[in-house]
Amino acid sequence: MLVGLAFLLSAPGAEAQEPPPPPDSVFEIEGVSVSVQSRLPGDARTRAVTVLDRPKLDRLAATTVPEALRWAVGVDLQPRSLAQADVGVRGGTFEQVVVLVDGVPMSDAQTGHFDLDVAVPLESVERIEVLRGAASAVHGADAMGGVINIVTRGAADGPRGQAQLEAGGFGRAAGALRLSQSLGSWSVAASGRLDRADGHREGTDHDMRLGNLDLRGPLAGGQANVRLGVAARDFGASGFYAPFPSYEETRTRTASVTWAKPLGDRALDVIVHSREHDDDFVLRRGDPAFYQNIHASRQTGLDVALRSNTAGPWAWSVGVSAAHDQLESTNLGDRSMDRGATFAELGWSGAAARVRGGLRLDSREEFAPAWAPSLSAGWSVSSALGLRAAVARSFRAPTWTDRFYEDPANRGDPNLAVESAWSSEFGLDWTPRMGGLFRVTGFLREADDLIDYARPADAPDDAVWQSRNVESATFVGVEVEVSGVEVGRLTLDGALEMLDVSSDETGAFVSKYALRPLTRSAMLGVQIPLVAGTVAALRVENRRRTGEDGYTAADLRLEARVGASRIWVDAANLGDATWLDVSGLPAPGRTLRTGVSIDFGGGAR
Repeated sequence: MLVGLAFLLSAPGAEAQEPPPPPDSVFEIEGVSVSVQSRLPGDARTRAVTVLDRPKLDRLAATTVPEALRWAVGVDLQPRSLAQADVGVRGGTFEQVVVLVDGVPMSDAQTGHFDLDVAVPLESVERIEVLRGAASAVHGADAMGGVINIVTRGAADGPRGQAQLEAGGFGRAAGALRLSQSLGSWSVAASGRLDRADGHREGTDHDMRLGNLDLRGPLAGGQANVRLGVAARDFGASGFYAPFPSYEETRTRTASVTWAKPLGDRALDVIVHSREHDDDFVLRRGDPAFYQNIHASRQTGLDVALRSNTAGPWAWSVGVSAAHDQLESTNLGDRSMDRGATFAELGWSGAAARVRGGLRLDSREEFAPAWAPSLSAGWSVSSALGLRAAVARSFRAPTWTDRFYEDPANRGDPNLAVESAWSSEFGLDWTPRMGGLFRVTGFLREADDLIDYARPADAPDDAVWQSRNVESATFVGVEVEVSGVEVGRLTLDGALEMLDVSSDETGAFVSKYALRPLTRSAMLGVQIPLVAGTVAALRVENRRRTGEDGYTAADLRLEARVGASRIWVDAANLGDATWLDVSGLPAPGRTLRTGVSIDFGGGAR
């Protein structure tokens, strides 16, 4: 296992120097200062950002990070089973999103299918930040649809712990343990999770083991954060990537150390990170000799940034980034690539307005350098009404899988070009006197050389999917969000997303990924307190994808708090709705699950 060092841009000590926004500011994301939008501290008020904080996570019928992401506005989660899921944002594919843990890149160099192979149990998550829209100016390649940042919980004063047990349908059984302790000026937190199930249909069984270690404290005049993570996933993969009874085993190892040091009116932030991912894929379970792929990818990276560290109206950041990717594969061959980037951001904040601008130049072997500019602005019309707008360019280079992979059902193209897009959006945020938050956002993305897997429209069902560049495609959409509205004893959340996709080539080809996003997604969440500390949280979704029929599904969580403990019962797909997952096979029917979480230690939460 490679042990990397990472120094994060946004250590707590550095962020504390920014004055808080007005309490009634509509640009504050529900009282949480998020970091996913910008390297400039504390800014989330010029872009569309959704936050699933700890209280919201506790009310979801979810016990894993992918299950929770399903309910984030703008997120298209496409699970094949509890062990593997693709994730996209705002009509983008799983290759057009960047996944971070505490700001450290976790996206896989080989394929975005592995982006959610993170080693973080949901019990260790403080919040999940989702930035919707182009973000290559800050996060580089692949940030075309959006960015997902998983922020972990640190340790508080005194020893604390949390133990959790779960059991449910399809043979599901899971257990988790989290321990934290302060050690003088340092703190340590460790967590682990075991999770297994027989699966909702043959070939969807899984056995997962997750664990991570988190150390935080002062170092050399700055703040350091050391994180180690391991994840093992063994799962049936029947029909996942091809119509065969497949099986897959993945191993993920991550390491990072983060450090941020104030230097007078400036601050130095450095990231160094490493990620290793091993994948053993058997096309026919129990018969590796028929067809087997073994991939081992390695990523190491360094990020260095210097930024302003004052409370004035101007803020800036400049820096460089470098990374090395390596792959050993029985299918793709032995590959390696060096990447580098320079970036800068400039921001101004006044009493009622704020502007953020960014520029990044990325270079990588075998491809021409790619520029990614961005500009966003926000204006507080009043304490209850705000406007925001943004324009940005994003890009994605084809992965090694896009270029070189070949099996009986899929074939890459080594001559693929880099895809790029210009994106723009305009939004309105309103906090009425009745409480809650209302957001409306319209967006446009015009993509060139969009990378997709496709086959001719008149081809037989067993025809090979070929990777290719689509000449152009246009994505136009609107998002409506409602959050925290209280009606009597009820608390309501909701969202409506509508998307239209057009391309000159959709008639002649059938798209496997890029041109079949969600065209409609409506969600409604209702939370109501019952008796004796019991809460019912119901969430209903209606979704429709290009070329498919829509469906309506609901999840319910009944939760009771007894002292420092929680007991819950989840009913997933409460109405036993029927639809097909990303593999084109039936998704899980109604499933019941129960669990208990026991907190112990002083003031445990």
